[in-house]
Formats: sequence, structure tokens, C-alpha cells
Amino acid sequence: MLQIFQLLTGWSFIGSAIYVYGAPRDYIKNPPGRQEICLDGNCEIINGGEKYESTGAEPVLLWSSGDLGSIHSHLLELRFLDNGNGWGWWPMTSASLHHLVYTTEPTKEPIPYTPVNGTALANVTLHDTNYAVEYEPRTAWQQTTFSALSKPKDTFHYSSSEGNHPDSGSFHQVTFEMQGVALYVYGASEDALLTLDPKPYLHAPIDVCLNQECYPVDVHQAYLDSTDDLHLPVLLWSYSGLAPDKTTFVHIRMLAGESPAGVLRRATFEKVVYTEVRPKSSIEHPIPRGIYHKKTVLYDGVDRFPLVRWKIQSSSSGSYGSVFNEKWYGKLPQWSYSALGYGFKIYGPPLESVRNLKHAAQRICLDHTYCHYVDVGHIYLSTPNSYEDLPVLLWSIDGLDPFTKHTITSEMVDHFYDQDKRVMVLSHVDTLWVEVPALPPPPPPPRPTPSSTPPTTTCPTLPSTVVTVTTTAFVTLAPKPASEHGTGYHVLLFSTGVAICVIALIFGYFSSHHLHRVRHYMPLNRGPPPNYGAVPTTESDVPEDPQRT
Repeated sequence: MLQIFQLLTGWSFIGSAIYVYGAPRDYIKNPPGRQEICLDGNCEIINGGEKYESTGAEPVLLWSSGDLGSIHSHLLELRFLDNGNGWGWWPMTSASLHHLVYTTEPTKEPIPYTPVNGTALANVTLHDTNYAVEYEPRTAWQQTTFSALSKPKDTFHYSSSEGNHPDSGSFHQVTFEMQGVALYVYGASEDALLTLDPKPYLHAPIDVCLNQECYPVDVHQAYLDSTDDLHLPVLLWSYSGLAPDKTTFVHIRMLAGESPAGVLRRATFEKVVYTEVRPKSSIEHPIPRGIYHKKTVLYDGVDRFPLVRWKIQSSSSGSYGSVFNEKWYGKLPQWSYSALGYGFKIYGPPLESVRNLKHAAQRICLDHTYCHYVDVGHIYLSTPNSYEDLPVLLWSIDGLDPFTKHTITSEMVDHFYDQDKRVMVLSHVDTLWVEVPALPPPPPPPRPTPSSTPPTTTCPTLPSTVVTVTTTAFVTLAPKPASEHGTGYHVLLFSTGVAICVIALIFGYFSSHHLHRVRHYMPLNRGPPPNYGAVPTTESDVPEDPQRT
């Protein structure tokens, strides 16, 4: 609510109708007086006392006009005519203005973006310290670090209307570029504003320009409408329906200029969040029969440039690599890593190891196409002290094709606006991948099921061929028995046994007869053998002629 005492104020707008509302009567201390409202030079005097016939808590319509045409700009001016001095016959009166309402041509509602196959929506946050955010002029913006209760530290930038000249086209502004389908702009939280001034101050109006198409923002009303936690940033403005495949240039400009009365207004900027379209595999998880793994690759397992500049440091969770922002043959340090996987996580060393270092931003890309500026310094600043001995997550992505080889690259960013010595750090990279074992060979086809009464199969009896030998031995020639033995098999087996016995008896008989003859001619007393070929000289030398059988 704005109370006007003998002042002139004006607004320009493009619309077909305008409505002027005064403050509720319950909030006006002095009686309403006379006001003059002029539209494009045509003025009309209204009596505030007639408009406020009774008390109330709702805004009061003071004046309206329509049929203006929505393609031309109009100027609305409001003047307070009473100049009473507070005496009883000349009372002190006041005029008030609560809000204005004007109508424009109906606009088409933005159509929400629906991801196509192979893509998904994801939010990306650009904090006020992100490398992609620029401040113009840089000297007109200041950075403030604050901590709300037990929450981690955070930052925001602010600028005052002093030195801002929007009428001449010189704005205090924040600029960046993005590629997404929606945008959300946030100002500093209510608690954060107390770090600037314990007393309330006026918010400067701003406008947000998307590719030179600008939208005014009532920052003061945005803070009044905010019902969130006082420790959280305040949403000032949002927009959806952007083209996902086009780059959008964003300018956030302060519209309040220098006040003749010396009243300063401030504009704050804490962060922006935009919704982008990122690649996503159509494979759903968990994969049937998939075995999920996590592979950790330390800093020395990635390709680093220049290798001679990277140094090994120690921390509570192990060693890590670091390199300063010194160019090597015109290039700043960088590293890359390639692997199969559906997700990647990049970690830095614990906070306790790098607390006093100034970090350089990193430009991290997936497959050389999907890139982000990672504000490493802000990540470490907002890390709670309770996690100071654990590795810090710097960047992550998931939902990728698990059977495609992906490449992660990280390049140190050149902070051209300062000459500070900055560092790039890397602890390890986690790769999330899945293994799908090969299918086992198919089982053999099932055997046919036999019927309940299987047919009886009888092997035929094979005839045996017996050859009579003069030695009364029988030789039986039989074919190979069948797989199932019948009556013929047993006959053949018996015939074969009989033949073997007969042959053994004949062999035993001849062997026994021959052995008897040998023993007859060879004495057992181991004497000299008989001289069969010599002439007998004595009777004892004549061998006996045994009776032959």
C-alpha cells in the first residue's frame, strides 16, 4: 500500500482497460481526500470520501476506464489535491493507492513439454557464484555469504538503485544463457536480507527478458505472497514453454532508478533453476537377470593433462589429485575418462583437506555434447561441517544406455575477471554398470511319453553253427547279442562255455604226457645228462629202454 501526500506519480502500460484501487479504509489513518486521475492527459477529479462510505478490510475501486485499445501505450497519472494543515475546519486528508489492474490481449497458455523417447527432464541450478552468471556492471553488484541457523552457508548478490539509469538504457543486470523448457528466478531469503540491514527496505522492481522479450516483475508483491520457510529463497518469477533445442539469453534488469528523495531500493539474486532435456536410455531398470556393480576409479586412473602438473595430495579418505590454473601450451588442466555404464558420479576430496583453497569452476561434459558449468566453490561452501571428512559429490548423471561406452571430460574454467590462484581437484569417479550373463543352452527336447501298456518285444533266437573238430572240441560262431537278451543268448553262452572246457581238457592231456617224458629222461639227482651219442663202455652207461606207452 502506498499513501500519497501532495505527490504526483505515474505509470505507463499497454492494455485495453485500467482499474485503480485504493487501500482498505481500516488501514487509512486520515480521512480520504480528493484525487485527480489523468489518463493520456484527460483528467478526472474523484472524491475519496464518497468512495469510502464505510469501513472495511478490502481494497476499494476508485476509478476505471475501458475501450482503450490494447496495441498502444497509455500513461496514467495520479495527483493528490488537498493541502489541509490539520485544523478542525481544514482537516488533514490523505490519498492511497493499493494496486492497479489493466487488461491485455489474451495470450496462449504455454504447452508443457513432453519428453520424447531417449530423453528426460531434469532441473539444473545456477547459483549466484556460477561461472555462467555475469553481472553488469560488476562493480555495482556485491556478494554476501550468510548462514541460517544450523543450515550450510550460502551466498547471494545484491545491487542498489544508486547509479542505475534505466531511462537511458543503463541497467544493473544479471545475464546468463540456458537451453531448457522452463525457468525459475529466485531472490534472497527473508533471513538473508537481515544480513544487509535489520530494517525492512524497499524492493526494486525488475523485469526478466528472454531473447529481448521482457516481462515486468513485482518483487515486493512476490515477497508478500511468499509463505515458505523464511530460510528459503523466494521465487520471484517463472516461465515455461521455451524451445528445448534453442539457446535462450536471459537478462534480469533492475528498473528502479535514483530517487530524488534519496530512497534506495535493492535487487537481490540468489539462484535460477531451469528445466532441461537430457539424454535417457529407454532401457528400464532393473534389467532381468542383471547383476549391478559399482566400479571406483581413482584420480590416477583417468587421463590427465598436463600429467606433470598434477600433484598427489593426502586426505582422511585417501589420496587425491590437484592442479593449479596454470596453462600448459595455451591449455588449462583437464581430465577425461571412458567406460561402459548407465551412471557416473564424480567426487572431490573431503572438505577438511581443501577448506582454505579457492576452487576453479569445471566444465564437465558427457560424450562431448551434454555440458554443465559446475560451481565447485559453492559446493564446498554449502557442505555441512558434519561431512567434512567424507568425499564431496561434484557432479552425477544416470539413466544412460548401460551397453554403450560413454566419455566424461572435465576442463578447468578460466576466471578471466580475477587473477587469483585457483585449484582443480579430483578424488575418484564411480561408474555404475550392469552385467547380464548369457542365457544357458536350451534343454533337449523331451522324450515321448510311453503308453500305459507298452508292446512286448521278444528277441528271436539265433541259430548256432557248430563245427565238429576231430579232437571232439566244439567251436560255436555266434553273432553279437542284441541289446536285450532272450532265450538264444543263454543257449549261445552255454555252448561257448562247453567248448572252452573241452579245449582246456585236451590241452591239459597233451601237456601232462609231454611232461612225463621229459621227467623220465632227466634224473632228479641233477647228475650228468646221459651220453646219447657216445659208445657205451660199461654196462652202467647203457640207458634203459623204457616201455613206451
